Amino acid sequence: MKYIVLFVALMISNSVFACFKADGVEFDITGKIVPAIYKTEDFIAHYKALELMKPACFLPDGELSDKSVNISKIQLSVPEGVSIDVGNSYSIKGNAFHSHTGHHFTKIVIEVKSAEKL
Repeated sequence: MKYIVLFVALMISNSVFACFKADGVEFDITGKIVPAIYKTEDFIAHYKALELMKPACFLPDGELSDKSVNISKIQLSVPEGVSIDVGNSYSIKGNAFHSHTGHHFTKIVIEVKSAEKL
């Protein structure tokens, strides 16, 4: 009996603490599309972000980041042909990567492959 309880506890802890990979592996994530602004003294950028109900964990990729990242608002890179509307919830299919240029405004960016309005 104690082995069954231990097994169930391990399964629950793995699902609660599971992190997304941020190394080009495609995955699904759900959230609300919100407008976002990045400001400096000389620059203002408007972009769309995916706001999550609770922060999500993203693993380090070993190149751009050596630490896991917990984040609740993620910049989206949306290609032509994929339409997402601010204010609506979506299931996003794409791949995540750690920010590495001045055009990346959150610690994680998702390259959107497809988006399904919920």
